[in-house]
Amino acid sequence: MVINDATYLLDESLLALKKIHDIEALKETQEWSSLSDEERQMKEDALLEAQRGVRSWLVLGRDTLDLFIYLTADAPEPFYEPLLGERLASMLDYNVSQLCGPKCTELKVRDAVRRFTWEPRTLLQQIVTVYLNLSSEKFAECIANDERSYTPEVFSMVLSRLRANSIAPVNEIERLKNLADMTERIWKQKAQKEEDFGDDFPDDFRDPVMNTLMTDPVILPSGHKMDRKHIMRHLLSSQTDPFTRQPLNENQLIADETLRSKIAAWMKEKLASKSK
Repeated sequence: MVINDATYLLDESLLALKKIHDIEALKETQEWSSLSDEERQMKEDALLEAQRGVRSWLVLGRDTLDLFIYLTADAPEPFYEPLLGERLASMLDYNVSQLCGPKCTELKVRDAVRRFTWEPRTLLQQIVTVYLNLSSEKFAECIANDERSYTPEVFSMVLSRLRANSIAPVNEIERLKNLADMTERIWKQKAQKEEDFGDDFPDDFRDPVMNTLMTDPVILPSGHKMDRKHIMRHLLSSQTDPFTRQPLNENQLIADETLRSKIAAWMKEKLASKSK
């Protein structure tokens, strides 16, 4: 899947850049001379490995993002669905948090454009274009559901970087701010919902993998039950039952309507009791 490819390429690129930054900075300090010959050789080998890989990873990563720009402009609808949208949002959110977050200085390396074709400005422009191609209530919800990297502060840092460095036109920055505001509103609503229901719900309502309240439970051939969105996300990476490792596909999932009705009734009762 293209999302997996992009995630791998960008992750490897940023990890390699951080390694290059750290080792080259270390070589400029007194600490370097205090290392043993073996330790210095290990660092040099790690540096050479990172330098060899980072250029190709960056080129392929940019090419993959160009493909996403084309796909999201030409056919955005599949990315509005949680299954693909949340995976794409997670990848985008993580990378903008690395590019614009407090640790972004770890990605700075000497003569980066000539040595490695590393242009963070270009990468940020590409990611912003994908966000704007998908800007909508549905994709904002996908972003808000990203528990790993999304916070309102991340988008504030991105907007500040775009403005301070004139990375995007004013109208694009305004459109991204609208998406950021929409996402923050949904994120706050989600947080309120989690507060309303808390973690105190019957065990048979709990997704056994994610430990969250199920809303659309399905029965696996093994007899285990999971929330549909979680098992579908798992199947994108591995066509197996996560409990037995036996082959599994979407057509084998059976909706548990009885349990779904029980959960819906419990949620309604819980909200009613809070409003009294």
